[in-house]
Amino acid sequence: MGAVMGGVTGTVVGCIVLIAALAGTSAKAQDIDATLRACLVRATSKEMMDRRFESCSAFIEQASGSPAKRAIAFASRGWVQVTRRDYPKAIADFDSALSLNSNFDWALAGRAVAFLNSRQSERAIPDFDRVIAMHPSSPQLYIGRGDAYNNLKQYDRGIADFDRALALDPNNDEAMNDRAWALARKGQYAEAIQGYDAAFMVATGRRALVLGNRCETKAMAGQIDAALADCEAALEIEPGNSSYLFSRGFANLMGERFVTAIADYDAALAADPKNAFALYGRGVARLWLGQSASGRDDIAAAAQIRPGIREDMSALGVKLPGDPR
Repeated sequence: MGAVMGGVTGTVVGCIVLIAALAGTSAKAQDIDATLRACLVRATSKEMMDRRFESCSAFIEQASGSPAKRAIAFASRGWVQVTRRDYPKAIADFDSALSLNSNFDWALAGRAVAFLNSRQSERAIPDFDRVIAMHPSSPQLYIGRGDAYNNLKQYDRGIADFDRALALDPNNDEAMNDRAWALARKGQYAEAIQGYDAAFMVATGRRALVLGNRCETKAMAGQIDAALADCEAALEIEPGNSSYLFSRGFANLMGERFVTAIADYDAALAADPKNAFALYGRGVARLWLGQSASGRDDIAAAAQIRPGIREDMSALGVKLPGDPR
């Protein structure tokens, strides 16, 4: 499933400038009225995020205030929508912000993230280009654009952006992880595993992600037992995580342990019924076991959720019965 293809992990650039975005507008913090100030409060819980959303909406509905202030409110609400993973509404809010201030860095970064996470990477790149020109010292922006290039299978461009991020922040585990992901998709497994090793050494909150990705890469390289050890370690950190259950299933699938792979995919789908990778993997395992009807049903259901899933899984080395070995 990986750092990018999963979409989960798809890497989210995050709130690049947050309240500091005000510095790029004519509005000063002390001039913002109470409603807009509440719209900008950093939220640390769902309840606070909901209140922030309501405050932004209330300010917008007033249809008053300077264009700069309204742009700020639209952008802030757009970031709430990104957090909620409601990307079409987020994009609409960022579009509104940019119609009022076409060079608003906060809105450009937000729209780039929304495009990236809604599988519109080709539309994310121009926004990343513009905001990177404004903030050339932001590692996170290079990581975001690198992930967009990875999603488009332009791995060398992605790696170049991760290298730029690492030149600015040498211990950035996210850049290390996503760079390794690109190397794995290029078939450079040994170099990718070394990259994951380095990322794991400095990772804090992403240790399970790095382990899950390294598990998949080792499985692609035929190191099945080592892959399973990494997946087990990832699941110890985040028990029941659908992505890492998929990764363990993938390792078992690549090791032709089809019954065990199906059990992993069942667990992954119990945690996330829309995990297209797990559906497809289970379908492949069932086909190899001669369970033709249920295997085809799983593969068809996976394709409904994620068109192009067969190409994605084939790129990982997954083969159907009858494919060239």
